[in-house]
Amino acid sequence: MAQMTIDDLASAIARLSPEAAVQGLAHLLIDWKHDASTVEQLSTRVDRYLGNTWIADDTIHAQIQKMWSEFCFAYIQVIGGMTMNERLFSFGLFTEFYNTNTEEQRIGIYQKLLAKP
Repeated sequence: MAQMTIDDLASAIARLSPEAAVQGLAHLLIDWKHDASTVEQLSTRVDRYLGNTWIADDTIHAQIQKMWSEFCFAYIQVIGGMTMNERLFSFGLFTEFYNTNTEEQRIGIYQKLLAKP
């Protein structure tokens, strides 16, 4: 699988199945962009979701787990070595960051992506 942004990942997961549990995970990924939690908290939340949510088709569950693991390896585990623009792009926050109205909002995005302003 080629590396995906968080938006690509959410879209790919949503296309796998109309099942509520699968769609719920896709929404969780997109909704994260609009809350105050960090990348680390996202990782914990998705791991819990996958561990505690029953997805009827084991093959789909395995595909989702593989995609999520690859995303974590490509972006979350190495976030400390990424530039701010790489973080913004990978996590779909480029537009939000450059369209913020206040310094407080911008600092919130820095914190979300584990970066220093």
